[in-house]
Amino acid sequence: LDADMAAWAQAPIAPDDAARAAVVALHRPRPVLRWLAGTGIAAALALGVLVAPARHRPPAAAVTVSAPDDAAAFAQVFTPTPDEEQVL
Repeated sequence: LDADMAAWAQAPIAPDDAARAAVVALHRPRPVLRWLAGTGIAAALALGVLVAPARHRPPAAAVTVSAPDDAAAFAQVFTPTPDEEQVL
């Protein structure tokens, strides 16, 4: 592999190839095309939001949570269930 890489690095580059490579490397796309592409994507997204059917969901039921006292919280977390009791 080292010999192949060394041979490749020493291969002469044709002047026409070097000039074409430089032109391609230095070519910058026109800013107008970027703006048009970005505007087209934004328009497509906006149209998708406007045309998409609205999904109506019923409002969620209100949930109230009361904080248990410390002993009840400890018992709820650290008391084994009957299935766990069987494993222990």
